[in-house]
Amino acid sequence: LFGPAALVPLMERCLRVVADKLGLIPTVGDLQAWRQGRYDLSRVDIARMIDCGSPERVRKVLDALGLVARKKYQARSVVGSGTVYIGKGSRRQVLKFYDKGWEIQQKGHQLSATLAPMWHQWLTAFAAGKLRAEVKVGSKFFHENPGYRIAGFWDEGLVASVLDSQLMALEVSDTMRLPDDVIAGLPPKLVPVYDAWRNGRDIRALYSKPTFYR
Repeated sequence: LFGPAALVPLMERCLRVVADKLGLIPTVGDLQAWRQGRYDLSRVDIARMIDCGSPERVRKVLDALGLVARKKYQARSVVGSGTVYIGKGSRRQVLKFYDKGWEIQQKGHQLSATLAPMWHQWLTAFAAGKLRAEVKVGSKFFHENPGYRIAGFWDEGLVASVLDSQLMALEVSDTMRLPDDVIAGLPPKLVPVYDAWRNGRDIRALYSKPTFYR
């Protein structure tokens, strides 16, 4: 959820747990390969938490990204309650933004079933106001860049640089303000909605779901 960007140590722990649960006994060679990252990758997910200060500000950022964020040759899409994808469906790299605090409070989230109440309360409070930025590096990227396929190559510096490069390639233009003639042509009932949105109000919180989408 909130750990370091250390791929190989995280994978080693994961593989040990899986082997134990399946009743498998790794060889000395297996353990050395896991520890050194001597195996191929077909996908890597990289995540970073960005502190926006409050859940309201996370919502504003997501609303803005959902309207104007873009990357060259990659489409923007908004899914569910505001998750923003850039390049959704790409087998190279997909950029994703969502509200981590909101996500872990949803009914059925695994966090509540695996942690003691004290830790659940601490992590929930920590995640509040955090924007989650993720990049999925897919199979086509590894096919085109075979040198990146070995897990041991992915140290924390490379992980950070891959996410940074995706964020830097994101274009966010200030094209959200409508021209005066367009505002004048809006139905009167929509003008206060637009004004509230321009002033940073959370429109989703002001209206019911059907009204919001209509």
